[in-house]
Amino acid sequence: MPTKPSLHERAAEAGLWAPLAVIGTQMAVGVGLFAFLGYLVDRKRGGGVVWTLVGTFAGLAYGAYETWRAVRAIEAREKTRIGEKQQGRTTDGRACGPVK
Repeated sequence: MPTKPSLHERAAEAGLWAPLAVIGTQMAVGVGLFAFLGYLVDRKRGGGVVWTLVGTFAGLAYGAYETWRAVRAIEAREKTRIGEKQQGRTTDGRACGPVK
């Protein structure tokens, strides 16, 4: 029967994936904000949709960049956590058994 993960292990997992919860919001806000700014420029210049499209694509680029950063941060934390487990330590410095 599998053992229940400790509170510390569950907190570490939640902390590892917490940045992913923000990615959707960052994408939506980025696209919405940049598209709105493009819309304002289009309105000021007398119509058209060129700047709205430019803003939309700039927002998508921003969202892709933030996603890339979040994934890199998660990978770095996971590598650190695995390395510390292999050395017999937890992320807070407590001793633990080696990974089998």
